[in-house]
Amino acid sequence: MNEINKDIKKETIAQSKKNILNYTIKSGIIGFSIGELKGLKKSNELNNNVEETTNILGKNTTLLIININSITQKRAIDYNDIYTKIKEWELFYNNKINAPLINIIAISFYLYHNNLTEEKEVEIINNISLLHNNQEIIQLGCKILYDFIKVLINGNSKFKAINNLKEKNYEKYYSQNSIDYYKRIISGNIK
Repeated sequence: MNEINKDIKKETIAQSKKNILNYTIKSGIIGFSIGELKGLKKSNELNNNVEETTNILGKNTTLLIININSITQKRAIDYNDIYTKIKEWELFYNNKINAPLINIIAISFYLYHNNLTEEKEVEIINNISLLHNNQEIIQLGCKILYDFIKVLINGNSKFKAINNLKEKNYEKYYSQNSIDYYKRIISGNIK
């Protein structure tokens, strides 16, 4: 009887963790979307484009949804599927720096949930970055963002997430030139 209770307790804990992760993912997507829409609305108001604010879905939100849709349908990260969906939505826009970062927001939940090795995480992060930009400096920026998000998903504060960056060994995967570009962030010198 005691073994049955232990199994039930393990299943209950596992289900609770899954529910918390699902809630975190949904909350993150909704918060991101609302933030982008508010920013777009304000930007359009400042530029006297109030009519463009109605029925607008931001490019970044769309990109986030494309990534989540692909991962959900494929149950894996399928670079070709994500690339095809981005092309279908005509989301190749001039800002090739933000796009990889938006991809990483969605990919972060997948990486976290699947408990991959750091080597595999870096491989996926670098490959997903290549859909928009082939510069190592952008790949490192995506890795830093993932490391930050991973701590937040664990339920920790942004301050703990920033401090966590100090402990990371980015030299293992990226050049010193790229690391120097993010020196202030990696050292936790953020205000």
